[in-house]
Amino acid sequence: MKKLLCLVLFLLITGLNGARAQNPNPPNIGTVSNGAYIWTPLGCQQISAPSSATGFSSVPTGATLASIAVESNSVRYRDDGIAPTSSVGTLLAVGGPWPYTGNLAKFQVIQTAVSATVDVCFYR
Repeated sequence: MKKLLCLVLFLLITGLNGARAQNPNPPNIGTVSNGAYIWTPLGCQQISAPSSATGFSSVPTGATLASIAVESNSVRYRDDGIAPTSSVGTLLAVGGPWPYTGNLAKFQVIQTAVSATVDVCFYR
């Protein structure tokens, strides 16, 4: 019984130390980590009440990820070079953030009802 208890205790201790050792170099200040990747923030912008198809005002050089959150009312987006409408495109409900790694230059959004706001932060 003592041997079993010692074995369980040993496994618990080494398991906890192993979990801490997974990332021996914590992320630098100014980065965001999801555990597997470390993202460097490149800037944010807000698209307010997009009543016509609207793309990002600018995409920072090197950006490969956009974190998108929607406030007030849902929006629709397309990223194939065709403008979305209030009834055609992929629906993003209020909430998020949603990660987006598609073609940032072709991303366009439009509100489905008045007063929608889209918050976007870019990362590399």
